[in-house]
Amino acid sequence: MRTHRRLSTLFPAGTSTRWTLAPWMLSLWMLIAMSTAPAFAGRSCEQRGLSAEAVQAGFEAGLHLFQRLQDLTDDRGQAPEVVLLARVGSDLSKHGLRFSHMGFAVRDHPKGPFTVVHLLNHCAESSSDIYIEGLANFFLDDPFAYDAWVVVPSADIQPALAARLLSNVPRRLHDPHYNMVARPRSQSYQNSNQWALELLISAIEDADPGSSRATLHSLPSMGSYRGDMIELSRWKRLGGIFQANVNFFDQPLGNRLRSRYEIVTVRSVMHWLDALGHVAFQEVIQPPTSTRIGDSPSERARAD
Repeated sequence: MRTHRRLSTLFPAGTSTRWTLAPWMLSLWMLIAMSTAPAFAGRSCEQRGLSAEAVQAGFEAGLHLFQRLQDLTDDRGQAPEVVLLARVGSDLSKHGLRFSHMGFAVRDHPKGPFTVVHLLNHCAESSSDIYIEGLANFFLDDPFAYDAWVVVPSADIQPALAARLLSNVPRRLHDPHYNMVARPRSQSYQNSNQWALELLISAIEDADPGSSRATLHSLPSMGSYRGDMIELSRWKRLGGIFQANVNFFDQPLGNRLRSRYEIVTVRSVMHWLDALGHVAFQEVIQPPTSTRIGDSPSERARAD
């Protein structure tokens, strides 16, 4: 099982003070991170560490996001208990997508303010787990860009969402059988965005905390959800057959014959939540600088 750094101590619990990035602190954090650098979710587990530049960029992005999150309010003008976070992974522009992975940041988490709760794939294998960690870790995946899509859920679902994230519901809804191209309502597989979608449904419907995934799939709010239709060429599918974290056979035969796959994406989940009236505020947050050549300002500013 992959060892993941726990960096919630980067932002200590109970702290509301503004943080500034002193050079000596950044150097210390970089040394700690590089000395324990594992492979990351969605990437192969080859034995390599992140570059010093990638570590610095990740920490700076996490700190910049943390500072912005302190200013956010919900539709009642109050500090949100939970925010949804999405990050960029690989360059998905050829599929019309920008953000690839989402999770939740809990303001008053026992491990520290704005601790992230999310599902991650194990080193491109067929399994996943739930991770609870600091904001800096959210970006330490050598992404294509360091933008973050932040969504503040409406105040009416905040308490239920926070309560579930602080309970065992995230693990109860977790299916360790990971599939990058998991379809909505799949009972056999789950990807990180699908897990987030199902947790949102649990909060929106105020479902029993012990509800199964199948039960959540039958609730009204799930009925209005539609995933993104992604077109994948025969050659792309052929390559995916040899990847443990990709299973096209979970998709309906008709979709496979048309080479079009309905997938749970960040964009589709965020748009669904907005259509239900449960988005109080959203913003794409860009880091002070970008470390990616060719990542133009106009492209960085475009949400999914």
